[in-house]
Amino acid sequence: FDTFLKENDKKAHEAIKKAEKETKLKQDKVAEIKKLNQAIQVVQSDMSKHKEALEDCLKYKQFLDSLTPHEFVEEQIMKKKERQAQRRQERIDEAIAAWEASKKRLAEEWAAKEQADIEALIKAGKSKKAAKQQASRPPPKMPPRPRVEDEPLTSSGQELDMYFTEP
Repeated sequence: FDTFLKENDKKAHEAIKKAEKETKLKQDKVAEIKKLNQAIQVVQSDMSKHKEALEDCLKYKQFLDSLTPHEFVEEQIMKKKERQAQRRQERIDEAIAAWEASKKRLAEEWAAKEQADIEALIKAGKSKKAAKQQASRPPPKMPPRPRVEDEPLTSSGQELDMYFTEP
């Protein structure tokens, strides 16, 4: 009976320790949740302030845009179109250069393989003429030229310059 009481007492002690440990963990989690909720509220408050400032700035921009001379806007649009055309041309030039390099590489590889075959046949005892005739293979199929007419004009995402730049 004594051992039963000791074991029961030991189990009760362990259960109390475990309960205290879990209570402390729960309190820590609750405190962490409170801190995180406060941080969320601070961020939401900042977002609200910034959103109001953004709305004010957009109103001022709209007002200044309404005062901007039409000729200036047209000039900025033309500059933007020129930049778009320039970026398009650069992409086209890069695509054509890559295509030409690929074509050149394929032709060089084909010529090197054909030459290696001719040399192997000559070493095997064939004459140069017979080796050239036997080793001749059709040229490789070249990649098609890129379709540059399908290349679109793209925007950099940059807004047009403003006419009014100083307060």
